[in-house]
Amino acid sequence: MKCLFVRPPFAGWIVDGVKTIEYRSKASNIRGRVGIIQSMSGTVIGDVEIIGCNWNEKIQRYEWNLANARRYKHPLAFQQKSGAVVWIGVDYDSNVQEVAPALSAAAMKQEKAAYEKEIAIFLDSSRIYDGGDVNVK
Repeated sequence: MKCLFVRPPFAGWIVDGVKTIEYRSKASNIRGRVGIIQSMSGTVIGDVEIIGCNWNEKIQRYEWNLANARRYKHPLAFQQKSGAVVWIGVDYDSNVQEVAPALSAAAMKQEKAAYEKEIAIFLDSSRIYDGGDVNVK
């Protein structure tokens, strides 16, 4: 299965279904289920379906649309090859992985609030200069 490297905490938010858009500088023609590797951990922590890819003109990034996320009850260790930074093929069957229980409503609300704070910071820092006022930080 193809697996995508994602930094924490975003990897966790993806497999918990909180983050449904992945912003990238390059488009993806890959569709279907892909594993999510939490960067620097050496583990596949879950999987998600890539269902589409759109260009966001406002922030000059591609939006990879994600759905049907699953966090694995037992993360799957793998041996990372030198040079792999975005995608890697990992030999496993996602259909036999035991899926962890979904987040409680309270935990989902807390994670969603943290995610929305992070995405607001990202969108604010990614604004394209349109000739209007510029806030210097």
